[in-house]
Amino acid sequence: MPNPVALITGACPGIGLALAHHLFETGWHLVMLDLQVPPAEVVLPEHSTLYLKADVSLWSRQADAFAQAFAWRMRLDLAALNAGIDDRDDIFNSINISQQPRKPKSLTFEVNLIGVDYGIKLFAHYASRSPKPGGQITITSSGAGIYGSPPMPQYAATKAGVIALGRSLAPSAVQHNITINVICPMMVETPLPPQAFFDVFCKNQITPMETVLQGFGQLIDPEGTLNGQVFEVGPTGIVQIDFMKQESSSVHLDSGFQRKFMEVFIDRNVNYAAEDV
Repeated sequence: MPNPVALITGACPGIGLALAHHLFETGWHLVMLDLQVPPAEVVLPEHSTLYLKADVSLWSRQADAFAQAFAWRMRLDLAALNAGIDDRDDIFNSINISQQPRKPKSLTFEVNLIGVDYGIKLFAHYASRSPKPGGQITITSSGAGIYGSPPMPQYAATKAGVIALGRSLAPSAVQHNITINVICPMMVETPLPPQAFFDVFCKNQITPMETVLQGFGQLIDPEGTLNGQVFEVGPTGIVQIDFMKQESSSVHLDSGFQRKFMEVFIDRNVNYAAEDV
């Protein structure tokens, strides 16, 4: 039986790269889609790995990548829509009443939300052309998508958006033998946040990567029995979120940490806001 094929967006750093290794070790062939190239120390056999450079925020680039991915093995069984960035703008901390407001930078929305919407549409098309039509989609959201994040409002909005998108599309998808589930990691040590963030973050509130991979392992179900589910993955383990009776966050952050967290991102995002478009 041919190896199943997984396409991972944002596959070269952080969670995407860890997931690529995990899937490879369990027998998957991989399409690694990213704007970054795989790290030099990463060695995956060429016969089982295809790297494609693409910007998921652009329909034409992501569509070309999916077409190449499908042509590689003439099947797609899993799309792990993982690519994401944090905020690239600021509103209240960069108010300057002596100047006219500038149009906000929308790249975070284009990558994190619109790019996922594109990926779902493209996977639905190519999975329906696979030898056994259908497959699985996992969307990487975030704890910020459940609980909000004052330092990263754009990021939180997009991550909440993909939760709603995945849950809303799941009932229609299953009619085409496609399942859609969402994983929401709390803070994981990856290259995404500014390094100053990790200098103030409480170490016991960082989620181990192996816990994140366990969450993926539960969602990427060979039998495809899970659909429309949302898993929060934090330092204390994996919680299946019931939105009808949601309780408080599994990670409680004290006010001192919240203040430092805000300061780090305000400083970074105000600088982004000051850059020329």
